[in-house]
Amino acid sequence: MTTRFDTWMTARWRRELEANLSSLPDTDAAELRTRLASATVVDNDDIMGGRVQFGSLVTVFSIDEEEEQSFQIVSSDESLSGRGLLDQRSPLAQALFGAREGEVVRVLLQNGSNCDYEVTHINVPV
Repeated sequence: MTTRFDTWMTARWRRELEANLSSLPDTDAAELRTRLASATVVDNDDIMGGRVQFGSLVTVFSIDEEEEQSFQIVSSDESLSGRGLLDQRSPLAQALFGAREGEVVRVLLQNGSNCDYEVTHINVPV
């Protein structure tokens, strides 16, 4: 599934990728430089509170599981780099985009069932 955020990355992730350029083989480094040149970099100053968007720090409460979880919505490859990072392509992230605190979103799971999440907090990374 292609989304409008496929070329987006957080400024933190861009800095991390740039720091690793010198350790890559020439062909991989050239490919990464091309990707970085075409990337839309989202700095923390670009992220507004109030609605869930790319780069937001979000806390949700799973109504079905009665469990709270927090994460930052980031690019697919950045989400693989650590805990607390949610792939922007995931069904949960897709359902959350545009939601406000207090709203409940329904996520269609891969097994065909639904899970409801209440957005409890939306923050900007520091």
